Amino acid sequence: MVLKSARVRPARGRPRPARIVAFVLALLVYAAALFAAWAMSFAAAMGTLPVYSATTTATVTAMVSEVFPYGDDDYRPCGPRYTFMLDGVAVSASSPNVSERYCSLAVGGPIDITYDPSEPTSSAPSPRYDRSPAWVPTALAVGGHVVLALGIAALVAGRSKVENSPR
Repeated sequence: MVLKSARVRPARGRPRPARIVAFVLALLVYAAALFAAWAMSFAAAMGTLPVYSATTTATVTAMVSEVFPYGDDDYRPCGPRYTFMLDGVAVSASSPNVSERYCSLAVGGPIDITYDPSEPTSSAPSPRYDRSPAWVPTALAVGGHVVLALGIAALVAGRSKVENSPR
């Protein structure tokens, strides 16, 4: 009886603890980055003004300034209060948020607003005053996730090549 020799592949046992720790750590980093992207997107969405169906020009009646201390520099955003005429009735309202962009508006000057025709006190400055690029943090976070995912995939593929190569 003749025995044929066969190539025997080494059995792949359990993954080494270091590999498991690295994989779990990579998953945690990825989850944290995903949460950060969601938080930035949520903050950007909450920072945008509501847009209603009707538009008009109002008169700025007052500017309310808030102070947020940040070390030596203070962040001093402004919020306009304004009045507009609707069917002969003066409607007074204020901006639902504050921004440094509003600080350049003059009391007595015009401001373009949008309002809800069924509830005119629900109004906000026109979106043209809100020029913040809310998509930039989101795009950076998404791009970071792509780079992170590709890096993890390359690391896993490279490690499996090294482990499967003949020695």
